[in-house]
Amino acid sequence: MVGQALEIGIPNDVVVKGSLFIYLCPLLSLLFGGAIAEHLFGKEWLTICFGVLGLGIGGLLVQVVSKHLENKPNIQPVVVTATDPQESISTVRLI
Repeated sequence: MVGQALEIGIPNDVVVKGSLFIYLCPLLSLLFGGAIAEHLFGKEWLTICFGVLGLGIGGLLVQVVSKHLENKPNIQPVVVTATDPQESISTVRLI
């Protein structure tokens, strides 16, 4: 019904694992790309370029994995409760 306040639940492990993956994957791929270039070539400009390339690859990996997982039922948010429209006007609860 229009105007209802909904309480939505998301499993804690999904939030934690998703956050770690989204932030760490690009960061680690940036560091890995830079480290590989430094080891192979030893030139600063190539290290920077490979680091940026690794960052882009990490971002693309996050995008591909997110697209793959977006319709999985075990990671979807669920409606926990719905309140009456009159109650929802003045009440806001954060979980």
